[in-house]
Amino acid sequence: MGVGWQFGEPAPFADSPSWLKLMVDISSLLASILQQEKSWSLGELSRQAVELCGQLLGEGLILFDDRGEVIYQNEIANELNLYRQFREGTDINKLLQNRKETELLLNNSLPVRFRPFYYGRDYLGGAVFTRRERREVKTGAFEPREQAGLPKVICKNPKLVKAISIARQVALTDSTILLRGESGTRKEMFARIIHENSPRKKGPFIAINCAAIPENLLESELFGYEEGSFTGARRGGKPGKIELAHRGTLFLDEIGDMPPALQAKLLRVLQEKKIERVGGTRPVPIDVRIIAATHRNLEEMIATGQFREDLFYRLSVIPIYIPPLRERPEDIELLLYYYAKKYCILLNKEFKTFTYDALQLLKTYPWPGNIRELENTVEYIVTVDDKEEIGVESLPLPIRRFYPPRSSSERKNMHTGRVSREELAELLERFGYSTEGKRELARYLGISLATLYRWLKKYKL
Repeated sequence: MGVGWQFGEPAPFADSPSWLKLMVDISSLLASILQQEKSWSLGELSRQAVELCGQLLGEGLILFDDRGEVIYQNEIANELNLYRQFREGTDINKLLQNRKETELLLNNSLPVRFRPFYYGRDYLGGAVFTRRERREVKTGAFEPREQAGLPKVICKNPKLVKAISIARQVALTDSTILLRGESGTRKEMFARIIHENSPRKKGPFIAINCAAIPENLLESELFGYEEGSFTGARRGGKPGKIELAHRGTLFLDEIGDMPPALQAKLLRVLQEKKIERVGGTRPVPIDVRIIAATHRNLEEMIATGQFREDLFYRLSVIPIYIPPLRERPEDIELLLYYYAKKYCILLNKEFKTFTYDALQLLKTYPWPGNIRELENTVEYIVTVDDKEEIGVESLPLPIRRFYPPRSSSERKNMHTGRVSREELAELLERFGYSTEGKRELARYLGISLATLYRWLKKYKL
């Protein structure tokens, strides 16, 4: 059963990833509630729980029933181990029995609140949720800390499991880390995992993509600038990303695209732990843990003079390789169903399954865009396809075109017209019954569209 909702006015952040994450949380919460066979009013508990969710963007949430049993917790609560901290940090039985709204501080660092839910005088249950206020970095200007729940790591692949294990171990240190992997492998996710498991987790996590900012602006974005340093400079100046990451983590994505002049300046920051703003004359001490990432071959860039060798060794104290999706075939089915569930909830659709042929094709497809491409593919399928079972004909054309070629003898049989009815029916199912699908099938077989239509007529397909 799908779960729907309606709001009086569109939310101001309705297009943001955080808003979509909130919708997943609300839908998952409602689905969890509706599965409970309880005597209390499900409708009223749903209303109060959704109202609370709307106030808790980016916060961890645990929902209890009237007997004190956990019936739901969101992804952020899982990442924070909130239930364990809650049990260890308070007398949980006494708190649930008192049934009064209470403020708590877990481990002397994590503020949480318990809120009871009532229907008239009947106690329905309660919620424990974090209250991590937005922090400000006092560096001459005030910037809010980014609030983001950690993405869920879904994997069975030994290479990725090892990479995650290394990431969690080195998180406890201050060593500089270089994440290496193709585009779309979610390197920023790893950087966030490291930050959230480090002693710096209370500090800011600041990310900057070195390839996305023009060269003439990148220096001021990284190092900041003083008032009057250039035309259009803000009065009072502006701190850069490095300065804003003080006592936290700075994530330098696509470090291989950093211009050589800035490479030298970054090297000096790593060596001296100080920065100078553009137009500034005094050094500013900084305490920052740097995590860099790239999809480029830095060793080749060093050989051609495009990247500084000394900076490379400063950055790659702890190198972590994130394997591409084509090297993780055992994870593809897990990811497909994870994202199918996510987008079915978001789009208020029935949950979908994949046919055997569709799964085989998706497992053999090389996924050049990695997890990003896979997620986009699933979103496309769930959005445009109304079938409960996803077959090959529902897949995007580029994936259908990739269908692995058969042996040379089989292809020869096809070209000479010795194709059985069963083989042609299977291929038609894979490529689709539309005109475009038949055109692609004819191209795959190396025959004209007219010939394909003659075969279909012959076999009455």
